[in-house]
Amino acid sequence: MTKKSLLHEDALQKLVKKYLNDECSPQEIETLNNWYNSFDKHQDPIEGLTAEQVQQLKERLMSRIRKNIAVGSYSAPAPLRRNPGPAKLVYLITGIAAMALLVMGIFLSRNEQTIPALKSASANMVISNTSKSIRRVALEDGSIVWLNPDSKIEYPEKFTAASRELRMQGEAFFEVEPDLKRPFIIYSNDMVTRVWGTSFLVRATEGIAGEVSVVTGKVSVRLNQQDDNSAIMLMPDEKVTFIKAANVLKKEGEAKNSAVRIWQKTTLSFDNIPLREVLSTLNKKFGVDISTEDKALLSYSLKADFTDQSLPAILEMLEKSLDLKYEINERKIILND
Repeated sequence: MTKKSLLHEDALQKLVKKYLNDECSPQEIETLNNWYNSFDKHQDPIEGLTAEQVQQLKERLMSRIRKNIAVGSYSAPAPLRRNPGPAKLVYLITGIAAMALLVMGIFLSRNEQTIPALKSASANMVISNTSKSIRRVALEDGSIVWLNPDSKIEYPEKFTAASRELRMQGEAFFEVEPDLKRPFIIYSNDMVTRVWGTSFLVRATEGIAGEVSVVTGKVSVRLNQQDDNSAIMLMPDEKVTFIKAANVLKKEGEAKNSAVRIWQKTTLSFDNIPLREVLSTLNKKFGVDISTEDKALLSYSLKADFTDQSLPAILEMLEKSLDLKYEINERKIILND
């Protein structure tokens, strides 16, 4: 952060500390709001802070979250506001949770840019999700890959001018940025999926029938040994399954397929609602079973507006704002403190 930035690093540290101690005046909160909204203009708004300062800020923040997100009794400072852009998430979580999303969002962005990768001679990135939760990977073209546990993707650090090609194993959900000049092509075991801009689920797990399920947009799917003229076109709410014994692709509607339900975006709003009720609403909306062994978590109050979000995106926000972890196994999801 330079001297010309909205906040000098010393002033930033002082304001953040005052905010975490509930000592900010309305004018100071407005200054923090302006700094927050400047993120769109600065790729890394905390680049001027030293590693020690960043770690101190993170530790103070997370300590504050653990101590002061109380069971229905915490009097939070005024929430920071984020001006939504055309394709941005609109969300608001009160008090310390808002600050958590502000700062932890920065750390998330940094982590996405520095994920350890194995590089081949062609400078490919190889990312494996060895965790028990779904992990978000941002590609350089703006596309997003939600990588399920025990899944892997391989792709170039920078796509070519002619196409965007990616290989995968396991299960992943794709939100592809439209680009008419560069088709997005996924190689997954026996199948090749060609996309121009859409969202869909691909399953390519060893020992399980491969599938491609479309949520929005249109894709084509063919077998590796086939040419594009043999591809099957899929529209929203349709899927194709690879029948290995017959070496054919079978197209069908997926009205009864619950695998994509968690990826169908919805809008939910909560106004100081206990987490117990929030989880109940999410379970009904997405057809899942979210639970926790920590009963104290169920009494946390949440104020949030999840606009046009899938369940994994909501879970990611809950992780950041409430300092939680989650594990997912098909429809069963467990939250841990």
